[in-house]
Amino acid sequence: MTPSSDQVDEIPDAALPNDTYRAYARGRRYFTAAQWSPWTYLAFTVGVTPCPPPTLTATLDDAHQRITLTATPQSATGAADPLTRIERTEDGGATWEAVRGADPLAGAFGAAATVHDYEAARGVALSYRAATEATFNDVQLVSSYATAAVEGTLSRSGWNLKCPLDPALNALDVLIDKDPEWTQNEEATTFRPVGRKYPVVVSTSVGGADGALAATCHTEDEWTALEALRDYPGTLLLESPYGWARYIRIITRSWTETGAPGFARRRVACSFLEVGAP
Repeated sequence: MTPSSDQVDEIPDAALPNDTYRAYARGRRYFTAAQWSPWTYLAFTVGVTPCPPPTLTATLDDAHQRITLTATPQSATGAADPLTRIERTEDGGATWEAVRGADPLAGAFGAAATVHDYEAARGVALSYRAATEATFNDVQLVSSYATAAVEGTLSRSGWNLKCPLDPALNALDVLIDKDPEWTQNEEATTFRPVGRKYPVVVSTSVGGADGALAATCHTEDEWTALEALRDYPGTLLLESPYGWARYIRIITRSWTETGAPGFARRRVACSFLEVGAP
């Protein structure tokens, strides 16, 4: 902008995202009674190309009851600090959910990063999508999505008890000898107005399901794995052979040990509450 013979420069405090803009300016002479000129403007467009979508693979690992995901962010001129986000769909793309450990997944351009999805539903078709967010002159730009469909489905032949925040504790094909029994409470108040034949029930919400189960261990390895989960002070994921899965929090524990050392038969009984994902 050039009023009279003096040039004035103005730099925005923050870089502008991709869009179409107008810069407005007006001026006046430098004395108290001077009047402002009419506004004038300059139209301009900011159009920085984001990174290409990352490469993405999704591989079934049924032995460990997980999906192995590998994403490689792709670079673009001026891009730095790539972050890759991976999401999962279990309903053909109607809804998407972030994959634990990949929201975001830090890495480097051209370097493959791997994450394992232990919480994907069993027995259903799974697809994944990934996008790279990178920094361009202090502005975050996100690529389009890369997608990958999983060949096959995770089997649901047995009971799994998983630890979402520490998958090393996962126990697969747990020998459940007492199936979970459930109760579910509804927060409700009952009123019996005078003159009405039937009561009025005012309900707010149905709570999570409370349950109990028992499991038997025949080997030392089984006992070691189940003992760690029995004492874990956090949220676990209980997966059933019927297709459902629930996040639970164990609140009471009891166990027995019978038989000769080295050939012991151990049984663990737990009661738990259904909770939200950690």
